[in-house]
Amino acid sequence: MAGFFGVELGFGLWSGSLAPLSDAGHMSADVVAVGAALAATRIATRKDTTGMRTFGSYRALVFASGLAVLLMLGVAAYVSIAAIGRIGASVEVESGAMLIVGAIGLAVIVAGVLVARTGSAWWDTAIAFAIAVFVAIRAVILGREVLAVLGQHAPAGVEPGSRTSQAVSRE
Repeated sequence: MAGFFGVELGFGLWSGSLAPLSDAGHMSADVVAVGAALAATRIATRKDTTGMRTFGSYRALVFASGLAVLLMLGVAAYVSIAAIGRIGASVEVESGAMLIVGAIGLAVIVAGVLVARTGSAWWDTAIAFAIAVFVAIRAVILGREVLAVLGQHAPAGVEPGSRTSQAVSRE
């Protein structure tokens, strides 16, 4: 995943295409989120030698998810602003590079084919914006889950005060 991020970033910068750049941004957020989750898991599962740790150490996982949300929203905002800035502008996009990266990643091949067929960079802008919207929606969904955990809301499907929640709290 991290290696392909570099490929998309490099080809996106070289080709002038927002589509691979937006997907590279999305992948970079995923790479950082996975790394943060691994670090948080290590923190949360280390042995308690003091007897003072509570569930609080597991909050590291929630903070890692919160970091992912912020990164995803940042990527979505950057790509959206760049895509909107291109509307009506004359932009040169190297469709060959888009097709190469798109064939590998499959997420941006549609933009490469449409730019190559029509000669219009508008398709690159549209696909980049669609990726940004996808990333933003994922970030909002994950963000709601993070806020629910930080707010100590009952998990989905558990009714506070019910037999199920009492059994869970005893474990």
